[in-house]
Amino acid sequence: EGLYEIGSEAFAGTLLRRFTFPDSVVKVGDNVLSDCKNVRTVHIGSGIAGINEPAVRTPTLEEFTVSGDNPFLEAVDKALYTKPVNDKRKLIAYPAAGITEGRVEIPSDVSVIASKAFSGMNQLSALLFEAPSSVEIIEKEAFRDAAKLNAIRLPDSLRALGDGAFRGCGQARELVIGAGLTQIGDNAITGVDRLRRIEVSDKNSAYSSLGNALYDKKQETLIRYPSAGDETTYTAPDGLLYVCDRAFYGASFLTEVSFPDGLRAIGNEAFAGCAALSAIHLPDSLEAVGTKAF
Repeated sequence: EGLYEIGSEAFAGTLLRRFTFPDSVVKVGDNVLSDCKNVRTVHIGSGIAGINEPAVRTPTLEEFTVSGDNPFLEAVDKALYTKPVNDKRKLIAYPAAGITEGRVEIPSDVSVIASKAFSGMNQLSALLFEAPSSVEIIEKEAFRDAAKLNAIRLPDSLRALGDGAFRGCGQARELVIGAGLTQIGDNAITGVDRLRRIEVSDKNSAYSSLGNALYDKKQETLIRYPSAGDETTYTAPDGLLYVCDRAFYGASFLTEVSFPDGLRAIGNEAFAGCAALSAIHLPDSLEAVGTKAF
């Protein structure tokens, strides 16, 4: 007792099996337990109001526990949450070794999934949302490099998807977007190398899908083309004006792409990783081509 702060990487690489943040600690740095390959349990005392997930990330972690006197945080089913406010709470961190049978279901009262909450968790293959879902925000890199996740199905309640939220989820074959999503961050679905199908709810006001690709609602902007689709040729629809950064990233099966008159701009690295691409038909209307677009 009496300890006020634990700095970044303070216990990195140690052989601890259980770690306790005492009640006196109110401030915690990042990566406190990085490379601690034996930690099974993390207990959080009464003084910590908030904690960044990277502070307690370890692949062997089985459960969180929290002091009953902590007014801000709680552990439920071994995971770490904020205490409910207006019947809603934030999922801060999930214990990697606590995932059973590859499956995680997000409780219906969770409104926010924190940055890096599931990042790098190769144990995760199925992500479910308990109905009715209340998740409105998935923060940046929340599921980044969850390499065995087999599908990304987002509930109607979701409004915002943070930068890199599902980046590197290379096994996911399907992306389903519900009615509520209006904001997709940079690289949120980059590196989803086996993506074959993208489907958007007809009720979504910001996005749409056509031919398994993701567009804005008016289909003037092509946001993402699936990396592992069946087609070797692609003809963009009339009315397309813009191709986003990395829109065709990793689409190694494509050999030919054609764009309509009216296309104005192609973003950075739009065709990076398209190893088989041999022909691109560009209209006279094209005004700008981004860095390393081809």
